[in-house]
Amino acid sequence: MKTKILFVVLILYSLSSCTSIHIYEITPLKEQEIQGIIKGETSKDEIIEKFGQPQDVNIYSNNKEKWIYRSSKMLYDSSYYWLYGTRTKNTFDSKLEILFQNGIVLNYVYYQTKTPEVLDL
Repeated sequence: MKTKILFVVLILYSLSSCTSIHIYEITPLKEQEIQGIIKGETSKDEIIEKFGQPQDVNIYSNNKEKWIYRSSKMLYDSSYYWLYGTRTKNTFDSKLEILFQNGIVLNYVYYQTKTPEVLDL
């Protein structure tokens, strides 16, 4: 009887240890730093100091520019592979668009999307 209980415990332990979670992140945008942007005050130099060079720049008339920053994070989870034979992938995409006029932040927009996906192995 003790042998059967030990066997069941070992099987359950080995199944639970098959969990693996992998995170891949590209250019993280920190919400704390985004909240520090002040419309009408924050300069281009301060934005570059916080986020680096923008990935895209659009130039408009009236001394306006829009800078765009993107970030992507992928989370792979194999927790239930042993049970269902699948893995999941969640992709979190972030985008920060900052509109400048005369070198000062006029407005900014930050948004995030999550795309879940089931991967069959």
